[in-house]
Formats: sequence, structure tokens, C-alpha cells
Amino acid sequence: MGFKIKLKRALLIGMVFSIFVCFVRFLFKPVGIRRTAFVILGAAVIIFLLRLLFDFAADKIKTRNGLWANVLFGAFAIAAFFLVTVYTFAPALVFKQSFDEEAYDSMAEYQDIIEQIEINDGEYSGWLIHNAADNAPLVLYYGGNEDNSSARMAWFMEESDRLVTFSDCNFAYVDYPGYGRSKGEPSEESLKEFALSAYDYFDRRRDVNDIIILGYSLGTGVANYVAGQRNPAGMILMAPYADGYDLYNNKVDIFHGPMRFLVSFKMPADDFAYNVSVKPLILASKTDEVVPYESSVRLFQAYGGGCDFATVSTGHREFWENKEVMGKIKNYIADFTNRENDD
Repeated sequence: MGFKIKLKRALLIGMVFSIFVCFVRFLFKPVGIRRTAFVILGAAVIIFLLRLLFDFAADKIKTRNGLWANVLFGAFAIAAFFLVTVYTFAPALVFKQSFDEEAYDSMAEYQDIIEQIEINDGEYSGWLIHNAADNAPLVLYYGGNEDNSSARMAWFMEESDRLVTFSDCNFAYVDYPGYGRSKGEPSEESLKEFALSAYDYFDRRRDVNDIIILGYSLGTGVANYVAGQRNPAGMILMAPYADGYDLYNNKVDIFHGPMRFLVSFKMPADDFAYNVSVKPLILASKTDEVVPYESSVRLFQAYGGGCDFATVSTGHREFWENKEVMGKIKNYIADFTNRENDD
């Protein structure tokens, strides 16, 4: 077979596979355009190169059984397509970007106590609730998967009693890349960069004297990373996980052995925990349907400086509504503020 014929056939097959990827993309609506483009291009290039390789190999060994050569190529092509697709689309299992425009617009009603935050010339956007006097401790919140800052602030404003949990503290929530009004796309690296930028921004403010990190679900790995890199005054974790593999496997239990290489969001919170100097409060539930309780326990065991671990009874999405959870958070913050006052 001539080189031009091989090239044309490989290009045609590569194009067919890339068209198929376009259809697959619609099964993963939260996936960004860049990621989709990467998969389409990656699948097309891999299948193109595989086809060329198999055609040259078939000529080299002078195979007389074209059917078996094509079957073998098909098996390798499907495997390659599967690996590229899973690696690129799997983050859609973790990241579900959200923005509540109605809640965002409603923030204008609360300008007397809520301040809009813009970090790095508007790269990251969020809100700060002035729930205490100036030069007060700040609770910096790293949110969950489908969370966004406008919706959370609107939730607080619906019932003022909800802020009692954070008495004598201000409360800030800045959206992850690709969430809310923040720019970029979420990934392990972009979340790490964002998290330190948010922490450093508030640490430089004169009206903040200490920072308590609060992480929920997805944000607990981010919180652990920051606590290991900086020196917060305290840390609270709701529904925490030991690493990203647990989040993937709780959705689709296939990421074991060699398949672990396909996990792009590793976020090893249990590794970060060894560098955390504060004694955190962990709140975990055996009925959590998103973060396995065993994953929270494994994280708890990683803290060299100790950790307060509390098992609560709640579903994953009900942590914020659970009175037991809010009561334990309130006590943790009250103990901290009391120590501040004693000093």
C-alpha cells in the first residue's frame, strides 16, 4: 500500500473518531470548551498515528489476513480513545461549575454589610460579610462542588440567625476558577494557585487579624493545601476526603491500579495534613453519599499534631442545614475567640 493511501486512510479514520468524540462531549455538559477541544484533537491524532503504524506494520510482516490486522487495530484504537477520553472528561465527575445570577444581583440589597471582593484584577471574585467589628478574625470558606459565593451569601441573608454560628468573625467566600464570576477553568493546579491567592489577599488586609479556614467537600482538600502552605489560626472541615481518588471512585469505581493514572485531580489532602500545624475540627457522616466516611477517617489519621473528629448524622448536601454541625462549628469558633480575648 502506498504512503499516500496510508496517510489518507489514517486521516479519515482519525476524523471519524473525532466526530464521535463531539457526540460524547454532550454527555458531559459541565466540561469546558478547551477540555473538549483537547479530547477531540487528542483522539484524532492518536487514532491517526495508530492507523499509520498498523498499516506500516501490516506491510512489514506482509500479513495476508487483513481482517485480523483491522480487528487488532480496532482494539488498540478503542483502548487509546477510552484512556484519553476518561483522563480528560473525568474531572466533570468532580467539578460542577455554578453561578447564581439572581443571587448575585440580590447582593446589591446588602451593600451595608456585604463587600464585593476582586482579587488579581478581577481574576477571582467573591464576597465578604462584615459580621463583626474591624480587625476581627475572618472565616475564609472554600466551598463545595456545586457551591458558589453569591448563592451562599444569599442563603445567609435569608435568615440572619445563620450568621450566629460565626459570631465575632467576618466571613469570606471567593469563587473557584470557572465558578461564579471568577475566570479560568478548575483543575488541581488552578485551585491551588487560587486558594493561596485568596488567603494571601485577606492576610494582607488590615481589618483581618486572624484567619480560620473552613472547607466543605471539594474545598476540604483545598483548605488542607492552604493550611500546609500558610499558618491559619484554625481549620474546620465538613465532609473531608483523603484524596481525589476517593471522589472519583465514589462516582465510578474504576480508578484502581493502573487506572489511577487517569485521575487528574489527585489533591492528596492526607499528604498535605502532615504539614498542617493547627489542630483542625473534622465533621464527617456515615450517611454521606458523596464523600465516603472511610475517606474522612483516613484523613483524620494523617494529622501529626492531632485532630478533633466528630461523627454527625446528615446527608452530604445537608451539612449546612444540620444543627449539630453548626453547633460544633460555633463552639470551635467560640473557643478560638475566647482565647483571643483572654490574650
